[in-house]
Amino acid sequence: MEDIRSEVMISAQEVESEKNPVTVPVDFDAVRKNCPDAYAWIKIPDTVINYEVVQHPTERSFYLDHSSAQKKSVSGAIYTQFYNTKDFSDYNTVIYGHNMLNGTMFGQLKKYKNKEFFDSHRDIYVYMPGRVLKYTVFAAYLWNDDHLLLCFDFEDPRVRASYWDQILSQHNMNGIVADDVLVTADDRVITLSTCSSRDDQRYLVQAVLTYDSDEE
Repeated sequence: MEDIRSEVMISAQEVESEKNPVTVPVDFDAVRKNCPDAYAWIKIPDTVINYEVVQHPTERSFYLDHSSAQKKSVSGAIYTQFYNTKDFSDYNTVIYGHNMLNGTMFGQLKKYKNKEFFDSHRDIYVYMPGRVLKYTVFAAYLWNDDHLLLCFDFEDPRVRASYWDQILSQHNMNGIVADDVLVTADDRVITLSTCSSRDDQRYLVQAVLTYDSDEE
């Protein structure tokens, strides 16, 4: 997939929206020829995290052991599950990827344990056809292996408020929580989830939406 990835990222594709021209540096038509379930692209500058995001319509963990080209793969893919919509309108969109020892997929997320790395890699970009989203990282920490989207009813504002109280408690315990970003029950966030050294834990990196080209 490396040759395909470099090919689709070579030149920016100008996409005219109803409001303003949006520069999307991904040719989704080319991506979908090999990755039919691709609907977005995630990029964290100055890291290897620069991948298509896929979602299988019926099997929630299909991409746990399949590549984005739907071939068996121990590396899996960067994916969401059908509990989330594919327009990032949910309160919390959870994006999964393996913690590969060679640093690929979400293998570099563990670097967020280092405060210097955390502070210098706060931006996450999500691209979709005709749309650009920018998120700001505000937390990185160890969590249990509970399924976030099944354990928390994020449709309920009270649950969202209680959830963030729990997140804030991670500060100075087993993670980093930025004190320069205020996240509320009205925001939209993404959670990047990968495995840790323990089977009953996950390492999460969370970021809040700070720019949406559709809302200009």
